[in-house]
Amino acid sequence: MFGKSKKFERQRKLEVRSRSKPLQALRLRMAASALAISSGIVACLLVCWKGGEYLLERYVYTNPALAIRHVEISSDGIIPADRIATWANVKVGENLLRLDLSRIKRDLELMPLIESASVERVLPGELILRVHEREPIARVHVFAPRPSDGLLERCLIFLDVQGGPVHTDPGGLQLH
Repeated sequence: MFGKSKKFERQRKLEVRSRSKPLQALRLRMAASALAISSGIVACLLVCWKGGEYLLERYVYTNPALAIRHVEISSDGIIPADRIATWANVKVGENLLRLDLSRIKRDLELMPLIESASVERVLPGELILRVHEREPIARVHVFAPRPSDGLLERCLIFLDVQGGPVHTDPGGLQLH
């Protein structure tokens, strides 16, 4: 009896070994097919992504039908329209869809004379800039060092209702 159990154990060990190689080959085939499928999906997504970028660049961002033909600038104050256009950094002929409207709005609102701004695109070729200016209510004289030699010089600062500086160097603007 004791000898028969060893014989059965050997047979089982042989069966396990003989079954493990096909299982290992099956697992290897499944891993290889999973890797091939996932790399195919990644390659397909990459081609779609880069192809989409190419199509946008070719047919949308360089399309002359979507170029800016007219920039309408409206202000409720004294800032000239050409100065607002310079601050917005928008030129006629640029692609209207390539513009970052939030960047233009932020750049305009960073100017001390401007309280708020709105930027709107009207297809096919118009850009509308609306600016609400700060109104100075006080004029303050302060002394500030000159950049060239460090000596103090008198400087004029205009303040608005909130107490913030409206403009320190009018640069040709006549503030009331």
